[in-house]
Amino acid sequence: MALRWKPTIPEDNNPDDQTGSLRHYPFAQVVRVQSGPDQGRFRWYLNELPGATTIKKQGVEESLEAAKQAADEQFRSWLTWTGLAPAVTEPETVPVASSTASPAPSPPRPVDPPEQRLPRYLAPLCEGLAAYVEEHGPALDSLYRWKIPAVPAFVPFERDSDSLPKANARLKRALSAAWHTQPERQFEIAEWYVAKWGGVHNRPEKLWGYIAAAEDELAGSGTAGVASWSKLLAVRDPDRFAIFDARVSVALNALQIVQDHERPIFFPPLPSKNTKIGKFHEWMKARDHGDAHKAFPARAYGIYLRILSEVARQLELAAIDEVEMLLFAQAEDLALQAMSHPSDAALPAIAAE
Repeated sequence: MALRWKPTIPEDNNPDDQTGSLRHYPFAQVVRVQSGPDQGRFRWYLNELPGATTIKKQGVEESLEAAKQAADEQFRSWLTWTGLAPAVTEPETVPVASSTASPAPSPPRPVDPPEQRLPRYLAPLCEGLAAYVEEHGPALDSLYRWKIPAVPAFVPFERDSDSLPKANARLKRALSAAWHTQPERQFEIAEWYVAKWGGVHNRPEKLWGYIAAAEDELAGSGTAGVASWSKLLAVRDPDRFAIFDARVSVALNALQIVQDHERPIFFPPLPSKNTKIGKFHEWMKARDHGDAHKAFPARAYGIYLRILSEVARQLELAAIDEVEMLLFAQAEDLALQAMSHPSDAALPAIAAE
């Protein structure tokens, strides 16, 4: 099932802005980039696809047809993943006659796609977090209270009647579209989202460094500045990346204590001005085996993303930021629960590796 492509605004009949639909529902869009390093090329996007945490959602191609083809391929991958379309199989080859008999081939052994394999040591945390999200996720609209300041005029966004979680998720995708189609505005977007929306202030040269860095370079750079650069990664690709800050880190650590995980994976304590978060850091430090939970910070963000993706897959969530927002919203509550947990033994710990 291929998408049917038409001009996004029929009256304009603009060949540089097209929408791909199936049965009148718009699943994808292709637009010509107007400025910046990708000027003249075509960027494609897929709209939110339920459960599609491992499907590529956007990209840039040299031509309109190549961009539409790339979007079609990812859309078909999603259809196959959901079971709505059969998987593509290789054509059968006709065996060449031979005078010697050959043994019958063994039946193929099913292998999970690499992105769906979960390291064994992450399973308890993913299962525990999935259970927590399943219990508390329905109340996210009332739990998440992060307000949205005045949005830059060049970003097409209105909150309308959406709840704060839904509005913030939609805002992130509006910023992402502006980031890719208006690259000359990237510093303005970064400064607004990190400082005005997120409350984290950086020197201009630091922000420029984050903007210039490749995604994988940032994701593997440790935890220094993660509260800033993870916001920019989430803007670049909100379906692949999520914000990671002190509250989220505390929520993950506290959840494992509350749920009595036998071998918890403690994430590094990140800087915070929040006194409750700071108190939890001190409580952890007094009860932990040295500083084992601070080890391997270069891999902490990647593990965090892997956990969010797995939980979103298990619960068939539309996007990973649903999990991130719940962790952010519940950090203080989980920290208080952990500090009043009956067990007063020293905390077992392994590094987030």
